[in-house]
Parts: sequence; structure tokens; C-alpha cells
Amino acid sequence: MGFRPNERYEILTPEGWRWFSGIRKSFSDTIEIFFGDGGSIVVTRNHKFVHDGEIREAETFNIGEFINDRKIVEIKKSGFVDVYDPIEVEENHIYLSNGLISHNCK
Repeated sequence: MGFRPNERYEILTPEGWRWFSGIRKSFSDTIEIFFGDGGSIVVTRNHKFVHDGEIREAETFNIGEFINDRKIVEIKKSGFVDVYDPIEVEENHIYLSNGLISHNCK
């Protein structure tokens, strides 16, 4: 749907605040992942999480597994919604989303 360049904001990463080149908006199929701590996150099926040094897409996780230190207790389809992806986060292309380590597009 579109790309909006970034000239003034930074994004939080595990190493602190970092610059990123912009935001891409798209209309995508999503899932909601629920955690044992009562929290949840809505992401695209192909959203990339960094876990145990590997990059895994959201749809590859199963109930009972962990994303970082949070146990997955339920996964539901959320339907198609507008989503916003940070593009080219400086250094290693990772950022925090709801306290989880995510990997972004290059």
C-alpha cells in the first residue's frame, strides 16, 4: 500500500533506540498470539521473531512453545487488517514489539 520515509523517529531495539528508514503499510492476514502472562500480540502470519538466535515466522510457532521468555497458550486467526512494518532498522534489523524481539525487512 505504501512506504513512508522516516526522517525524525527512532525505534526501540534490545541495544537501545535506533534509526530506521521508514514504515511500510499493507493490508495483511493476521493472527493473535496469546501468552501465559495474559498478554497477546497481533502480527502477520509471516512476522519474523528472533528466538534462540534464529529468525522464525509467527505462523511456525505452536502452543506450548516460547517466544523469547513468554509461553504461547493460544493462537487465533485475526483476519485482514492494516499493518505497519518498520523498514531497515539500523545495525542488525531487529526491534522490540510488545517486548518481543522482531526482525524487519531490509
